Amino acid sequence: MAKKSETPLATAEALIEQKKPEEALQILRKNWDEANESSQMYKLAGDAKIQMAGLSSSPLEKKRLLRDGLKQYTKALKLDPKNKEMVQA
Repeated sequence: MAKKSETPLATAEALIEQKKPEEALQILRKNWDEANESSQMYKLAGDAKIQMAGLSSSPLEKKRLLRDGLKQYTKALKLDPKNKEMVQA
């Protein structure tokens, strides 16, 4: 599991890399507020949703998750339109 010194964003990113998108979204939701809102948080939420769509077997759920992931990427780009990593995602 994650070390206590890691930030919630780093922990969520590590969980996404370990193919655990549900747990990553739970961490992001716990730490989501106006003060912590950032383009990186939206990007990680989008990454998790896209990964969940890839793991889903239901076509309707896959479509919904892909749409949700796209919304998260769009919000991230609105906050930071010049971030190269977000544009590529």
